[in-house]
Amino acid sequence: MKILAQSIVVPKTAYIHLAYLAATSFTPQKSTMTTGLILIVLGVLLCFRLVVKKAKTLNTKIVDQKMAPVKWCIAGGVISAFGIVALIISYTNGIERYEHPHSVTRGHMRGLVSDYYRAYCYEPKNKTFITFNEYLEDQKKSTKPYIRKRFTDGWGNRFKITVIKDGLDFVIRIDSAGPDKHWGTFDDEIKEFSVDKKKREISTRYIPSPDIWLKEEEGKI
Repeated sequence: MKILAQSIVVPKTAYIHLAYLAATSFTPQKSTMTTGLILIVLGVLLCFRLVVKKAKTLNTKIVDQKMAPVKWCIAGGVISAFGIVALIISYTNGIERYEHPHSVTRGHMRGLVSDYYRAYCYEPKNKTFITFNEYLEDQKKSTKPYIRKRFTDGWGNRFKITVIKDGLDFVIRIDSAGPDKHWGTFDDEIKEFSVDKKKREISTRYIPSPDIWLKEEEGKI
């Protein structure tokens, strides 16, 4: 068999798609959702059950008998509308949950540091240099939702940000409480970011949580 042509596919660095990180689901408020469902059921009953029953048992004028079902339908429709509004509110005020919280946590951590590094350290673009602490204070004042989310992990906990060394060769530590929302436990995620001057990039170091240190000392892991 003769080979007519041959091509080589250059391998690329693996990456995580933004849609993977952004995938979320909402857990609605249970009390509001239950109220909405009850109101909708009551509205439907008024429209289809009580209308027929009420129309048959009325002993008033014919005009009143014709108008009674309409009144019940209007009442049922209004109650059902309130139920639908309650359902919408339950989802609007629900808890947002990420499908991949661990990846989101790492992405938010690195995003805080890398954006600062690109803007003020690696590619200044004639900007006046500011320290990372000044950058954080400026970011915290932002009203944009996507910027405010950067200060939280994939479970909605606020990061603990410690600037060990500020300046062009900064060292920054960011702590996440993890899924159990308690500090100093086994599931805490702690990263330390520093500048690699030779490669001109940010290097990341994983730091075990205090609970892991204790378990290591006790010989449990």
